[in-house]
Amino acid sequence: MEFDYTYWNPFLPEEIAQLFSDFSAPWCIAGGWGLDLFMGNISRKHDDIDVVILRKHQALVFEVFSGFEIFVVDPPGTLRPWSLGEYLSAPLYNIWIREETQGPWKVQLMLQDHTEEKWQFRRDHSFTGPIDELMIRSKSGIPILNPLIQLLYKAKDIRTKDQHDFNGLLPFLDPDQKKWLHDRIKRVYRLPHPWLDSLLVL
Repeated sequence: MEFDYTYWNPFLPEEIAQLFSDFSAPWCIAGGWGLDLFMGNISRKHDDIDVVILRKHQALVFEVFSGFEIFVVDPPGTLRPWSLGEYLSAPLYNIWIREETQGPWKVQLMLQDHTEEKWQFRRDHSFTGPIDELMIRSKSGIPILNPLIQLLYKAKDIRTKDQHDFNGLLPFLDPDQKKWLHDRIKRVYRLPHPWLDSLLVL
């Protein structure tokens, strides 16, 4: 089965909020859309949209997207159909959804690893934090991934859009938040890292 990974016509955040209005578990919008919702403006074009849920709630996806085509990404990047009843364990976490065969992709779901009380950073499970700090409310009321955690994910392989997102969010960060991100980038990624100087709190 061949796929066009670039063929997107994503849902807007308001449409995602409507789809998840009866979702009986935490969820949030991530990626660049999540950061723009946090800042309260659309700072760039968004080619897709990402939604995060906890891994233990994955079966609920089939209730939200009943009638849609749902695929999981097998590492290193092969899409295959995901069927109800198959539990996705790590390292599987990436789900792509479209409304119809050959139609555009509508949303990308990410399964967040966790224990009972703490979320786990996918690239280093020793790095954890309280689940209630993972998701926050945006200015519009739509839940979003904590911007600091989002930037930590974006810090791995910095694309043009990731640098744009970092530059846009930097003025919103207080000294404690800059130090949080600075220390965790040093812990997780190879040094030197291009964002560290901007995050240095004197």
